[in-house]
Amino acid sequence: MLHELPPPHREDCVNSLAYEADARVQDPVYGCVGAISVLQQQVAHLQTQLALATSEIARLRETFAIAAAASTTNPSPPPSNSAPANGGPSLFLAPLQTPRSPPQDPDNTLSADLNRPPSIDPQNQESPPRQQPQQSPPASCETPRPASS
Repeated sequence: MLHELPPPHREDCVNSLAYEADARVQDPVYGCVGAISVLQQQVAHLQTQLALATSEIARLRETFAIAAAASTTNPSPPPSNSAPANGGPSLFLAPLQTPRSPPQDPDNTLSADLNRPPSIDPQNQESPPRQQPQQSPPASCETPRPASS
């Protein structure tokens, strides 16, 4: 099979075959497709976290801009030991408030880890059978053989 490939591609093919064989030993049902599925779930989770962090940064920048605009229009700071003179909320306290963040996982694991197949998740020794992933298997190194007549 390797002799049919050009020499520059042979090393990549051997590495791919070795990886696929190792993945099949670790997960006899899904092999490397199961590992790819877990990685895709982790990417989706991290993209969600990134979107939350980006929106939080935008919210904080807006809060700081409002506070800066308020401080330039009113150069005298409010008294530090009492409420504002008008009795309303102080704009100067808004940047000091604790930013909202998503709830933290107490076990320090990603929620995507819960969907790992048993062979990939070392903490989960017994788990129910997984549904088959929707991904197609990766392309193999085999070159198509011409149909014999």
